[in-house]
Amino acid sequence: MIFVLVNAALPLLLAAATWSGTIVTANEQAHSISIIDILSHRVRTIHVDVAPHNVQTSADRRYLYATGMKEMDMEHMDMTHMSAAQMKEMMESTGVLLGFDLLHPDAAPFSIPIGRHPAHVIVDSANRYAYVTVAGEDAVKVVDLRRRGIVAVIPAGKMPHGLRMSPDERTMYVADMDGGTVQFIDVAQRRVIASVPAGKTPVQVAVAPDGKTVYATLAGDNAVAVIDVASRTRSKVIQVGPNPMQLYVSPDGTRVYVAGQGTSAVPGHTVSVIDTASQSVVASVQVPAGAHGVVVTPDGSKIFVTDAFDSKLSEIDARTLSVQSISVGAGPNGVTLGP
Repeated sequence: MIFVLVNAALPLLLAAATWSGTIVTANEQAHSISIIDILSHRVRTIHVDVAPHNVQTSADRRYLYATGMKEMDMEHMDMTHMSAAQMKEMMESTGVLLGFDLLHPDAAPFSIPIGRHPAHVIVDSANRYAYVTVAGEDAVKVVDLRRRGIVAVIPAGKMPHGLRMSPDERTMYVADMDGGTVQFIDVAQRRVIASVPAGKTPVQVAVAPDGKTVYATLAGDNAVAVIDVASRTRSKVIQVGPNPMQLYVSPDGTRVYVAGQGTSAVPGHTVSVIDTASQSVVASVQVPAGAHGVVVTPDGSKIFVTDAFDSKLSEIDARTLSVQSISVGAGPNGVTLGP
């Protein structure tokens, strides 16, 4: 019998060297979804009849879900007898949730009417329920993915936007943009159990791998709020780049990457890197204009950021912080890991 002594760090190093997969972007202005192979940088484009704002894959990354507003054929629509209020209601209620099987990306997605101005979507690990923030209705809607219908509506502040699940999937955290809070939602009971003041215009949240800390971008404060889950209080505010949109915690919990979008008049070009031990910014990475969405590969080796004003996807090396950019559809916003 032969025994081989293997360095315990070797599997991690090999994973970092060989991890491959795809990244998916929601191209809101182009009415398309891009699937990018991270090794070859080849881009596949899927055109959809919505302006997709956010995307999220299932835990096994086979299924993709997208939120957006449906395109309307105004030229052929009879609006002769509609009041101004009826027209406004019609145009605001065209939000949908799309579902794709990424093993068969050419097949038509299913579509579920979801309400006025859907924002973000997340999916539980069993791929049973999707949770969608519907900003125009101040709610999170629960979608049964097997029955393909809405099964619950959870009031969630004023204009809820980004949301994430706790590692144990017992709690959802929702950025309440107009209310300035992070809403804690009990997943089983489907109700808000706490509302934590965060700051001006929370846009998105991120959860530490140990579940003890929630981070929220504060677009109105050019900052990130640090929220202690146990005490349900804001423990710190960290200044970052202009008008921060999305953020993501590295798999090992040591870094938070924050996209500073700026505005169309004065675009932001920075991704702020927060060290979670010191709760301070330790680096600022320059990317093309309008840094918006953020996702990190499972091995933590690469960070991907959508550049909304430049129609790019930036690939950042986590070790060197060097940047490569890939052209995608116009106005990329949401981003997620693909298959």
